[in-house]
Amino acid sequence: MTAGSILVVDDDDNVRDLVVRYLNAQGYRTAAASCGEEALPALDRRDLDLVITDFNMPGLNGLELARKALASDPDRPVILMTAFADLDNARKSVSLGLYDFIVKPFDLADFKKSITRALDHRRLVLQNREYQHNLERMVEERTQELQEALKKLHRKVRELEGRDRLNQHLLTVHALEETLHAILEAIQSALGLERVVIFLPDASGKRLEPAAGTGVRAPEDSAPPETLRGISGAWGGEAGIAVEQAFREGRAVEQKAPPGSVAVPMLRLGETVGVIFAQNPFSGRPLAEEDAQALASLAAQAAVAVSDARLYGNSEQWRTALDNLGNT
Repeated sequence: MTAGSILVVDDDDNVRDLVVRYLNAQGYRTAAASCGEEALPALDRRDLDLVITDFNMPGLNGLELARKALASDPDRPVILMTAFADLDNARKSVSLGLYDFIVKPFDLADFKKSITRALDHRRLVLQNREYQHNLERMVEERTQELQEALKKLHRKVRELEGRDRLNQHLLTVHALEETLHAILEAIQSALGLERVVIFLPDASGKRLEPAAGTGVRAPEDSAPPETLRGISGAWGGEAGIAVEQAFREGRAVEQKAPPGSVAVPMLRLGETVGVIFAQNPFSGRPLAEEDAQALASLAAQAAVAVSDARLYGNSEQWRTALDNLGNT
């Protein structure tokens, strides 16, 4: 038999001691009180499974104690003992929500059955509550997993849309300025980054200069090269070091310090044709690993677009011929 913890309350010492000894012999843990007032502190115990109380006691009677016991823990059953088996007491017991009503003197076999049923009832209630809690937790966890999966799916869709936009751009030849604008639009639509700046080497090929950017002064603003170069100190410090390192080493360079940033090289056939610098300076939102991976993928396409624009974009003859080829 699974042991339970039972509180016995009766002002009759003989009855109380008899019940306690019997319950102990059955393997239950017991606590005893001689009146309702003495029993009140025990009601706060979370390990108390059942209250057995006499009805007619001086001071706080059994019904009043039962009411307080149920208020303390509605799932903890209360059994009322009484020597007065009148209809009014039974009706009050039922309306109050007591589990059982036992008339003294009682048969021990019936008493045992009542206790067993009461403890089984509590056990089932608690098990059901735990099951409900676990189910709610599982549903919440599953919902979070689905939401995270949807976020990743939406991110991937946006990334594919950005890559498709660049692919469409590559079908024809464009001037460098148009190409840089298209790259910025593709990155913004794919990743929603707050600041994106494209750096290209100058005529000497040794010095990087900002060629186009968005979100430099304020969210979603666009800045031409002269404005970018005119922002004193904007590309010095750690940001400038990261851009130079990405260009020199041909690999992405991340900065973890808030707000965080990443400098991704635009590589074509092993040659770095430029660097894309990205961060979220306005919200402070850190860059996710997925952002850096997607940006690297877009940077590869951007490298082709920039190379083509530099090679053919300023030649009207080439542009006309390739545009006609793309339309056939």
